[in-house]
Amino acid sequence: MEGGKSITKRRLKKIIALFLTAVLIISYAFAPVNQVYAASNRLQQVTKLKAVVKSDKKVKLTWKKVKKAKKYEVYVKGKKDKNYTTYKLYKTVKKTNVTVGGLKPNTIYYFKVRAIDGKINGKYSKVVKKRTKKAKPTPTPRPTTDSTIATAAPTATATVTPTASPTATPTAKPTATPTAKPTAEPTAEPTAEPTAEPTAEPTAEPTAEPTAEPTTEPTATATPTATAEPTATATPTATATPTASPTATPTATATPTPTPGETKIHIFETSDIHGHLMDTAGETDESKYQYRLAYISDKVNDARESGDYDDVILVDGGDIYQGAPISNLTYGNVMRAAFDAMHYDAVSLGNHEFDWGLDDCAADDDGTMKSYTIRGDVVDSKIPILASNLYFSDEVEGSEMLRVPFTKDYVTIEKAEKTIVLIGYIPDYSSSIMSSRFAPYYIDDDIDKFNERIKEINEEVKPDATIVVAHAEPKALADKLDKNEVDLVTGGHDHDGRAGVSEKSNIPYIQANYQAEGLASADIIISDDGKVTVENTLHTDIVVYGQEAVLYNTEENAENLDENIVAITNEAWDEIKDDLGEELGYIKTSIEKYGYLDAKTDDDLKSKDETRRHETSGGHWITTLMLKATKEQGTVAAFYNTGGVRDNFIASEDSPRTITVGDIYSISPFNNKWLVYELTGKELAQQIENGYIDPNYGSQVSGLTYKYYVYKEVIDGKEVNKVKVTRIILSDETEVDITDTTTTYKVCTSNYSATVLDANGAVNVFAGKKPLLSEADAPIDNETIIELLRNEKEANDGLIDVDTELRGDKLEPMVEDSQDYSSPYSEDDYDLAS
Repeated sequence: MEGGKSITKRRLKKIIALFLTAVLIISYAFAPVNQVYAASNRLQQVTKLKAVVKSDKKVKLTWKKVKKAKKYEVYVKGKKDKNYTTYKLYKTVKKTNVTVGGLKPNTIYYFKVRAIDGKINGKYSKVVKKRTKKAKPTPTPRPTTDSTIATAAPTATATVTPTASPTATPTAKPTATPTAKPTAEPTAEPTAEPTAEPTAEPTAEPTAEPTAEPTTEPTATATPTATAEPTATATPTATATPTASPTATPTATATPTPTPGETKIHIFETSDIHGHLMDTAGETDESKYQYRLAYISDKVNDARESGDYDDVILVDGGDIYQGAPISNLTYGNVMRAAFDAMHYDAVSLGNHEFDWGLDDCAADDDGTMKSYTIRGDVVDSKIPILASNLYFSDEVEGSEMLRVPFTKDYVTIEKAEKTIVLIGYIPDYSSSIMSSRFAPYYIDDDIDKFNERIKEINEEVKPDATIVVAHAEPKALADKLDKNEVDLVTGGHDHDGRAGVSEKSNIPYIQANYQAEGLASADIIISDDGKVTVENTLHTDIVVYGQEAVLYNTEENAENLDENIVAITNEAWDEIKDDLGEELGYIKTSIEKYGYLDAKTDDDLKSKDETRRHETSGGHWITTLMLKATKEQGTVAAFYNTGGVRDNFIASEDSPRTITVGDIYSISPFNNKWLVYELTGKELAQQIENGYIDPNYGSQVSGLTYKYYVYKEVIDGKEVNKVKVTRIILSDETEVDITDTTTTYKVCTSNYSATVLDANGAVNVFAGKKPLLSEADAPIDNETIIELLRNEKEANDGLIDVDTELRGDKLEPMVEDSQDYSSPYSEDDYDLAS
């Protein structure tokens, strides 16, 4: 009977298995095609995840490679973290192993990994658990013959007060060979508190040939330079707010032990933050505000304290201030406070640093960031601003143009006893700046000259590594630089995160995503023979759909945010939030900066050719409001530049979106003026055509429709597409004579577009003209939009209209010598004389 029961059970299992298989096959066969496709393209789960404890602070993880995976995300949490969502993204890597550092001794940690390819996230691996080793007691180092203090480790109350050039002056230098070689770790309990002038301070690991000078001197920004001994790691004060004399609280964290014969320095870069210290766009629930810079600062601090690197560099690619209300309404004050608290080593000069006036908001005459005010204290920032090729346009010294004083050509920084030189470069971005703001200056973007300047600086400084910090697309710049002179390029300006190596010069490059949505990084390895290698060039997005909770300022997420930057953010927000939270209405149609309405294919959407994608929903919305605001002046059309639309508000019929005062400051942050001019019919047609040559002339339009065709023209040996306008009809159905040079029409544009300089064959039609109202009396964009929406809110029950009707009607090319046209339009639509 027992045998019979066993046979019956086996048969039953087989029947069940066959049944389930049949169901699976049938469901698969009838599944929608897109589901089958998605299943076939889904990344596999990471398998064979293993963890090996390497020390009391490190665990090495390895796993099996996943097909089609481009990178892997590694997550960690400690035993006390009960909630699954408290897993912390430790690092994004390309290889199938990583050493997790900065862990606590004798603590249980949980690890998981998943594969990503930029579009699809794979399923998390099974969690593995490991306990780190117990901390080993460290013997107190024996002092050198001339030392009077054995460990001189800083206590938790040591205060570093920044001065112009703070120093710690020893009275004696360690010279004798130590009788015992201590470990790299400091003692668990510091035995002495350093005074302002210690009599001696041996290195954490004395060698047979100690350095001539102890390297305990803090930098001018009150950030101690990392050396072979434990550094004073900056942490928030009791109020979590920086003051004129910020307190740095050194820790007893062990200095990393590098691979013998090499120094490993990690570099982080942010760029084009545009005031997005915190992102509040479209969100009325304050618990879901994204504390982006606080998150980034926490990751930088983790690296500084991890023990994985000998030191850390932090730079920014420019365009720091304008964009988000929290920065706009404080004219960048909160951004300068946050950057100072994060201890940036240098920043590039972005084009938008000119928008509010360099002297007022961006730069001091000593080539550093402007001072800022916090809790009544004025703090002078010492963060260098780099741009080696910016000059006064009308001042010379001898036969040479005179360099401006508010940017530095370069700055040298000491990291892990290595000299790193950071050299600044900016492209000729003058066309993106209001001409009156930029008139006193000139950018010499000659690459040959810049290469020579790099060589001069390297010969003068003789650094261990050279990094170019630029507000320029980094790959294109790296392509043109000399690998023998440059080790790494950090970039900005075009808002796209990227990392890689130039195929032309073999120079690595990195760039962070804009609006603090990402963080770029790389490892700089310097061997004792002077060879520099850059590894692990990465760009990591921090704003990931479905994972925004890691940016929220909640109790559960506290470990992911720098509490000092959170405090600075909250203090600034509290000052302005009552005004910004006002609801002005709601939309059911998206307002998008790049929501192209005339792009017919994906290739059109991605193309930089303005004849293939031109009109946007954001441009239509703002130009419609410009017409309403200047109606009393008799305007019939309004023009606006695509780049002036600075945000996206996504909505649909099923998912309306509330628009707040804060949103308006996000989408129109520049305080531009709306000016009204008179243009002839011929000038009106030329203005439309100019928008296709360069969107800054005012590519977005409302108040009229027009017909045009595309033709090819050779400019500087290159064939380009250009536009010819054949017909203009105003919204009241008046047809404009596009050849007329006498009849005029009133049109509105911004003071920015009205002053764009002539370029690429285009001539600004507003040049030399006088606006109907002076710029001083003209309406300001963001303030005017707010007032218009307030007035319309009750009449429309709060619904804000977004016009998506095309203004331009593209004609197909006419077939010559034939009456058979490939478009439905008559021959009169074409300007045959052209």
